[in-house]
Amino acid sequence: MWNYKNITYGRDLIEINDVNKIYNNFAYKKMKDSLELYKQRHEKYKDIFNRSRSSRHVIQSNFLTKDTLEDHDKSYDRFSADTNKAEPFKSRVKQGKYNNLPSNNMGDILCSYCNMDMGREMDHFLPKSVFYMLAIEPLNLVPCCGVCNRKKLDEYKSYEFFHPYFPVDGIDRWLKCTVEDRGGAPDISYGVASRESYRGNNKYLERINQQFTFFDLSERFQYRAISELGGFKNAVEVEQRSAGELLTEEFRGIFSELSEAMSNYGEDRKIGTDSPQDYVMSELIRDFKKYGPNHWRVALYAGLAANPNIIDLLSR
Repeated sequence: MWNYKNITYGRDLIEINDVNKIYNNFAYKKMKDSLELYKQRHEKYKDIFNRSRSSRHVIQSNFLTKDTLEDHDKSYDRFSADTNKAEPFKSRVKQGKYNNLPSNNMGDILCSYCNMDMGREMDHFLPKSVFYMLAIEPLNLVPCCGVCNRKKLDEYKSYEFFHPYFPVDGIDRWLKCTVEDRGGAPDISYGVASRESYRGNNKYLERINQQFTFFDLSERFQYRAISELGGFKNAVEVEQRSAGELLTEEFRGIFSELSEAMSNYGEDRKIGTDSPQDYVMSELIRDFKKYGPNHWRVALYAGLAANPNIIDLLSR
């Protein structure tokens, strides 16, 4: 979560400008922006979030207008009405064409907030009902799942969410998962790293906790993990890879608590699927390379690797 690359949207700014020109009779002249104004606003948006100056005060002073809710809806609806321009643009946003967004094994873009379900909907990161000027700003449109979209809605005052398109320096591995034996069945729990164990900048840890709680990620990750482990034994039996995963120095450093589990492999051992333990480590490394450290599946397999007894329990 929150590890994406920022890019430029030249073509889309031109398309949006062209759509606006179609509506010459639109009553609010101030809402018929020129391409130059779109570019200026676009650059201002990038500057604010690239510098991590995304406080409510900074955002409001730059983008908040006195337009009414009706004004906002008219602007977005008129843009959306032109299917020749709007739909291809929206489709590119949802397909992650502009950013290094995570996807599943089928190539479907994942939700930018939970990284779990498909991002079939499009969230206005800063709500269009409040920030009219950003209703059709490409950087303000974020692919997300229906659950996260309905939870977030127009919320921006009470929480300072991390913007999915703009990486924040100092954020390290924060998602933790523990898997324990509870009466012969695995007990899975997700949470945010404590201040003592977190290796990143602690000033972001409270915001991470708030966002984690706001989207109910602990419970949602737990349900998905239970489903994942339901097929563990069969997955181990059928999974065969000719080329295993390599334990890199970066991986060893980030998952230092797994030093005992990794000691079995040596410095350059390629991990295949010869055993359930190998399978767990292989899945962990593969998903880490694809999603980074803060993904529900990465955390799950790290939790399994740290507890060989659970791996044995799941393999029976």
